[in-house]
Amino acid sequence: MKLDNRPKKLLVQDIGSDSIQAVRDWYEAGGQVDAFETLENGDVVVTFRTRAAAEQVSLLNVVPVRSVDLKIYCRVSPKDPTSH
Repeated sequence: MKLDNRPKKLLVQDIGSDSIQAVRDWYEAGGQVDAFETLENGDVVVTFRTRAAAEQVSLLNVVPVRSVDLKIYCRVSPKDPTSH
């Protein structure tokens, strides 16, 4: 078995607040979603069970609402100011 630490999150940008539930329902219907998070700026982060599922959705670039921007998402942790 190989450990795969690549990101399995998809960032959905430029969706209106009125479309968030439709996007959530769309991705959850596929059965591969672990989590769905709405960020402060209105973007949505969808966490998939596997990297392959995230990549497949990213390549398909299909969402049930107007055009959106999809990207693989990797949250960067802030550096510890005390470490050198």
